[in-house]
Amino acid sequence: MGAGASVPDKLDEATCKTIAGDKFDQAKFDESKDADGNITKEQLMAFAPAEEAAAPAEEATAPAEEAAAPAEEAAAPASAAVEAVTIPLTGLQEAIKAAQEAGLTPLVVDSSEDHKVDTFFSYGSGVCVMDAKMIGLKVAKKEATQEESLDEARKKLVFAMKKGLSLIVSMQQASPPFSDWLDNDDAFPATEVFTNSGKGLAGDSGQAFADKLFKPEDTADTAGMAFSNDDFNVVLTTFFDKDSYAEFLFDDGMGLSKFGPSLFQPIIIQAEE
Repeated sequence: MGAGASVPDKLDEATCKTIAGDKFDQAKFDESKDADGNITKEQLMAFAPAEEAAAPAEEATAPAEEAAAPAEEAAAPASAAVEAVTIPLTGLQEAIKAAQEAGLTPLVVDSSEDHKVDTFFSYGSGVCVMDAKMIGLKVAKKEATQEESLDEARKKLVFAMKKGLSLIVSMQQASPPFSDWLDNDDAFPATEVFTNSGKGLAGDSGQAFADKLFKPEDTADTAGMAFSNDDFNVVLTTFFDKDSYAEFLFDDGMGLSKFGPSLFQPIIIQAEE
């Protein structure tokens, strides 16, 4: 594994913005940075759940009978992560097919320095690549509004649904805000997109979503009719390495925390010798 692919122990402001997207907190970064303008990975991770961890005072003082969950619920385990598979790059398509046949959404973990998986998809046929990192980062850098970025995501989703393509959600070394504003029923219904490789949006089962998501410009060549191709599916990719992807994607406050790891099949690309 190339050293450049792992999350470094020290993070500068630009790197933190890339990872956190619009969740980046400038005040907290300025307060925590060292003399060189860096913070640690642990400090960055501590930022994300802080604003969500503090419950309103009235919740904290709720009557005991309301606060106490039934014993069986309290003992219920969190959704378990699916065991990762490790494969050579040449086995990628087979691993994706196996994950989708199992009702899971492929999450390809590729920490190679030259980002072989994303490069492969960028030159491949039958795919539509959505730069999820940039969609979130534009909002963080105030280069676009949430509404504008949502529509950018919608256009990618609709194109893939219409053409029956694999929507490649390229997160790169970022944790896009799919658990926040980038989950929108009228533009990018992330819960449905990330469940069963997006098959709930494909074909006849996805008609209700097509009717909602497609705009007149999307149906100009289909006599005003919105429809989703049966072959539509979803694959996620990340540049985080095998030791850190779960932390930066699924921990509290991170981009996929809302969905949990049980929806995804991690596919780790073997480092080349």
